[in-house]
Amino acid sequence: NNNSALPGAGPYPRFGGDTLRIVGVYVGIMRSIFLHEFGHALIGELELPSTGAEEDAVDMYSALQIVEPTMYPSSDKDVNKMARDAATYAALQWYYSGKLAEKRGASASSAWQDEHTGDLKRFRNMLCIMYGGNPAVFESVTKHVGFEDRTKARCTDEFNKQNRAWRRLLAPHTRVGEWTPDGQQPANAPGAPVNVVFEPSKRKIGNLFANNLSDAITANIKLLGQTYVLPRPVNVVFKDCGQLNAWYSPREGSITMCYDLIENIAVMISDIEMGTVGGEVVASKEGAAPAAPRQQPAPGQGMPALPSGAFDELKDSGVPPTSMLFSSPYRGATPNKHTRAEIVTTGDLVKMINKDKNILIIDTSGLRDTLPIAYPLADAGSDGSVADSLQSALDAWLQKNTGGRRDAPIVFMGAGMNDRSSYNAALRAGTLGWRAYWYRGGMEAWVANGLPTAPVKPAAKN
Repeated sequence: NNNSALPGAGPYPRFGGDTLRIVGVYVGIMRSIFLHEFGHALIGELELPSTGAEEDAVDMYSALQIVEPTMYPSSDKDVNKMARDAATYAALQWYYSGKLAEKRGASASSAWQDEHTGDLKRFRNMLCIMYGGNPAVFESVTKHVGFEDRTKARCTDEFNKQNRAWRRLLAPHTRVGEWTPDGQQPANAPGAPVNVVFEPSKRKIGNLFANNLSDAITANIKLLGQTYVLPRPVNVVFKDCGQLNAWYSPREGSITMCYDLIENIAVMISDIEMGTVGGEVVASKEGAAPAAPRQQPAPGQGMPALPSGAFDELKDSGVPPTSMLFSSPYRGATPNKHTRAEIVTTGDLVKMINKDKNILIIDTSGLRDTLPIAYPLADAGSDGSVADSLQSALDAWLQKNTGGRRDAPIVFMGAGMNDRSSYNAALRAGTLGWRAYWYRGGMEAWVANGLPTAPVKPAAKN
């Protein structure tokens, strides 16, 4: 393919002809801009409170949404690579823009800055959130741009703080579902849609979106209307604007996405990474800008007789199983199924203890008493993401305490039916590929069945 394959004028940077990278770059640029504007739309349409600079707040929403697909990868390696590239370029565009502004002089700013935070600070804030959510994917980028270790250590806390804040803020307006466990609206709650229109463009990059990428982008954006209960339709239009901009209009409830801005950023990235001039390939010369950093690949005792069952440990509480970690403080109804672990009842657990001497039972409740053979490990049930630094620490702990036996049954339990921390811990372990079980009834069910307990013993050290 070449530039003539797309109708219209202007450059069409190809980034070495790698289709996955092409999609990653252009989708990353688009998502960073769109999700920022959609954050404004959520605040405006849902009348959300905003303390502090709204521009910075919606940057945090955008960063959380951008990193999420990398935290929960699919079984398709190509899709995962595009998600990682898209997330990387969503942040890198602000780094490149800030560096160019530095060269032009301290008073220079990007075409889209206006009341936004300066591009370099904006980049650092967004990358910090992304790194906190998935350190493995963004480690190479943080090294490339010189993030200090103390900054990276802070980013995990910053991700958790922003993630909790936005999920709590949006929960009253969110339909409950597998990917929205905090939603307080029923799954079938009525609401208005998010509509998407791609207008034809006079430019090649505009037509790349209108002709080649529009179906996938439309489907993805429309999911937002299924996630949030909106009072009126939000209409998204991609178009030629004659200006480098994008905006949310509170009066019309619309978002305008300018092809012009996407083209401007794509050309900038291509000129820096590929050595093009104005987005066009020129004769080979020495001194071309270095290529962008590539992402690193994503890394018994005998017990009493079986209890008859003191209460229904598999009761349906109306909460769907989720592949997302529940947010702190981890109190609330739990699903009666699990996406990454097998649920066991008290009777099942007693059988397992009697049968398998290699069983490992982990209690996330933080209570003073637990099962006689259980390890207390409250942190295992923390929120965050299944790609954060805690995930690798948990994997190492499990390796040590199972003796490296990947087939050892690992049972996670908490205080009881309304302790979501044990669900989180089982989700973390199951995502890591461990043989995970979730004892939903926890200490509540164990004690109700008259089974023995003991004061907690110290957890094994890493």
